[in-house]
Amino acid sequence: MDTNLKEKEPLTNIPAGIFHGTEVFYIGTKAFALHEGIVTTFENLPSMIKQVFFRAFVKDKKAQHFFETELNITSIEVQFKQWLFCSFGALDSTPDYLDGKLIQDSFNSACKRKNCPGRGRLCGQASSLKDQDVATLQEIISGKSVKQIADTLHLSIPGTRSRINKLRDKLNAGNMAALAANAATIIGMVE
Repeated sequence: MDTNLKEKEPLTNIPAGIFHGTEVFYIGTKAFALHEGIVTTFENLPSMIKQVFFRAFVKDKKAQHFFETELNITSIEVQFKQWLFCSFGALDSTPDYLDGKLIQDSFNSACKRKNCPGRGRLCGQASSLKDQDVATLQEIISGKSVKQIADTLHLSIPGTRSRINKLRDKLNAGNMAALAANAATIIGMVE
């Protein structure tokens, strides 16, 4: 199936299979959407879809308060754009809007701010994944042993085991294989 993706550069890592629903993602500061298999700007989405996202933002008083107090953003329009980026900005293999439901990204790989106060509060709120968690999960996905992960991340072996156990709890994984599978799905496009 052709998805018109060739027209939008540098969109080379679009996940296959999103032919139903809407996936919002950012390239730099520009919002795009993969909607029913076609890439468009967020602004050019059907108004009904944009309204779903805006209504969810209006209900998210916690995010609005966070933007005002922590990031000093008072404009509703700017807050909405920031909320959209923080909550849905990553390009992953799960549509953000499907069958009448919004599904927030587990981790926003579009954001490169390592110490943002929104990490795990707005971005990655569903699983509260921090950058250190993502780094650990990437090592697990690559098939490394606990010792190799500890060496790569400059952690002790007990500290690495503790981090892995906490991630297993967060991601509801019974063993390392399940954790690796869940991590691959959640992280998806994180580089």
